Amino acid sequence: MSNIRISPVATKYGLIFGLLNVGIYIAIFEFYLIQYIANQNLASLVTIVPFLALQILCFWEYRKLNGGYLPYVTALKVGSLMAFVASATQSIIKLGYSIFVGEEHIANSIRFVQESLTADGVPAEEIDAALEMIVVLMQPDISFFFDFIGGIATGFVFSLITGVIMRKERPKDS
Repeated sequence: MSNIRISPVATKYGLIFGLLNVGIYIAIFEFYLIQYIANQNLASLVTIVPFLALQILCFWEYRKLNGGYLPYVTALKVGSLMAFVASATQSIIKLGYSIFVGEEHIANSIRFVQESLTADGVPAEEIDAALEMIVVLMQPDISFFFDFIGGIATGFVFSLITGVIMRKERPKDS
């Protein structure tokens, strides 16, 4: 049985990813990169690739500390805690940023969606209905909820997959 605690390793990498994701978020909105990212279908890759890379590094560090072993159940715990810490960190900072600093990013995002839908030939009534929903979903408190829950759920799913790849069980006779 391992005496290595999962919380220091998972917390470290969760904080790193949470802060990195906030930096990515701020850069996207402050430098008006939302149009480029959305047009290139890069939105998911911008956050998924760093998360997976940090999760793999987290698992490697835990394995190194644990004599080269990482049981699957422990990988799920480490990955889920990392996702929880990252989600909490980024959601709280994004909430503060949205409330106190970045109020105009909501307006810029809505304007971008409206321009995109108009360019695609969507009828005005449908655009209005979509924009009403977007305004509600982009409110800081609702965005906080979806960021937090979505980050935890996504991190857990990635932990399931990455844990299978990174696991290394102890031999049964030891």
